[in-house]
Amino acid sequence: MTDTEWPDFQVRWRDLPIPGPLQSSFRDISVTGGWRTRKTNTSTATGQDRGSERTVRSVGLTFILVNGFNLTYDFSNTASESLDATGLSQSDRASHSVRLSGFLPPPGFLSFVKNDVRISFEYSNNGNSDCRALGGSGFGEIDQTFRDDCTTHTDQTTQNAAFALDTDFTGYSIGVQLSWDGRASGVGRQQSSNQFNFNIFGRFFLRASEGETQFNR
Repeated sequence: MTDTEWPDFQVRWRDLPIPGPLQSSFRDISVTGGWRTRKTNTSTATGQDRGSERTVRSVGLTFILVNGFNLTYDFSNTASESLDATGLSQSDRASHSVRLSGFLPPPGFLSFVKNDVRISFEYSNNGNSDCRALGGSGFGEIDQTFRDDCTTHTDQTTQNAAFALDTDFTGYSIGVQLSWDGRASGVGRQQSSNQFNFNIFGRFFLRASEGETQFNR
């Protein structure tokens, strides 16, 4: 049996130098990332050889704007492949997410709002696919034609988006949220669905002798 991990590294870079033209928009930029590949091959006396390869990659970006807003982007991907005497299996998982959050001054047309308004927007996209091809030698170089014969049996995409606003009042805070969930399949009947939600939420603070207690609704 052989087990190899290469490459395998992580990167974290805070306080990236900001080019002059962008300094009026961004106060800070940071980057994270990683890449890891693991290969395993197993030989047996009976000829039931098998091999696998798994690669995990990730990237993260954080932008802090001069107006106080934060913008983040995250990406992750896991791809795997396994081969044995019965055939080839491949899978791929990919995820993207974006988040923007910050504060806005109280709107003038709402006189009862005295404090800043928190605002946030989130979006994520997650993909999941699997395929299978019959027949194989166990491990070694895989012919591209064999890969092309890999039949997809799972191909799903899930998307989520949410927008929220809330602000603080004396003793409580209140806000609204609009969200969307979408799901789609790329195989079989290729069905899809969408769901929308509108929520009103609040946080109430009751002051007791030992401190402050928070209730969420």
